Amino acid sequence: AVVSTQSTGDEVVMEACYRALKYSLKQAELPILTSTFYSKHVKPCCSTPVDIKKTSFKKVGVLLKELEKEGIAVIKEQKKGVFNITAFNIEHEALRGIRKLKKEQTEEGEEEEEEDI
Repeated sequence: AVVSTQSTGDEVVMEACYRALKYSLKQAELPILTSTFYSKHVKPCCSTPVDIKKTSFKKVGVLLKELEKEGIAVIKEQKKGVFNITAFNIEHEALRGIRKLKKEQTEEGEEEEEEDI
């Protein structure tokens, strides 16, 4: 049972990364701290809430290294232990089939953004 939970969490979080890169993160925001990317872009793109610690990645840095390995993002160490995404490939094959979340799943986040303005 633990394995299926992990793979599901891994899939949700990886798909959220793809969705965030395709629809949320803008080139103008680069470079962006990996922690900021995860909290501001990836978490809102998760189809179900996922705790990164409960995935096989365990940490945001490990997850983003996977994106780098796949050739989707370029991660640079700004200073010891602090990483930035400096570039990403919006045309990457992995991002082609990714769709936006359905409206009812994203409505909550949109309302919060409106309140901030």
